[in-house]
Amino acid sequence: MERMTFQGLVNMNSTLSVSDEEYEKALNNAQERIDPREGVECPVCKNHEYTWKVIDGERIAQECACKAKRDNIKRIRESGLSEQLERCTFESYETSEEWQQTAKSIVIRFLKDKDRKWLLMSGEPGSGKSHLCTAAAGRFLKAGANTMYMRWVDESTALKACVNDEYTYNKRMNKLKTCKVLYIDDFWKTQKGQMPTPADVKLAFDLLDYRYCNRGLITIISTERTVLEMIDIDAAVGSRIYEMTKGYRIEISGGGKNWRLK
Repeated sequence: MERMTFQGLVNMNSTLSVSDEEYEKALNNAQERIDPREGVECPVCKNHEYTWKVIDGERIAQECACKAKRDNIKRIRESGLSEQLERCTFESYETSEEWQQTAKSIVIRFLKDKDRKWLLMSGEPGSGKSHLCTAAAGRFLKAGANTMYMRWVDESTALKACVNDEYTYNKRMNKLKTCKVLYIDDFWKTQKGQMPTPADVKLAFDLLDYRYCNRGLITIISTERTVLEMIDIDAAVGSRIYEMTKGYRIEISGGGKNWRLK
């Protein structure tokens, strides 16, 4: 909280006696309305995102509840998941099959586990990997965690394109490295099932090794590749994923799981 000296509305040389409550009310009433951030209107602070509290003649700026609401809206908007969050919820996830019930229960357990590390969902296209991962990321977002969405195909292409521009590359990569929750969708997705390139492997190691070393960071990964396939591609990357997803590694196999074709 920001502490300020008693001044402004009351003349210090005046003999007029003003209580803390009266001064506090006058300070808050004196604030003029400003345009709201993120479209959230607040009649309490008039969109300043703080209100005044007066204690023993000193005014203290206190964060208004509307700031948390605006910050949450901003996080969702900047996460890249705004549209997906509306349709990819736990409630809308199909659970008519036993494997679907199992996958959903594991993801929910992951969210409740205070000692969780990473979550991996692998399997064929249309098996609901992205749906459950998005629902999990949404829970973190709504809880106020700094959460980012990385669609591997798009973001890896953009990062590789600016790899020789150190400032741009680091600025873009550091956001992914340091966010509290990172959701990587379609990790190591390639055209026609080709192997990831050496540049893809280097990029993955750069990103995941940082998050591996900083154990308080949560990583959610969806991919069509099994963890053993990822180890075969690159042992350094694959083994880190293997270690960090123990207990929360879901591999949907067996064929016939593409619900888009149902």
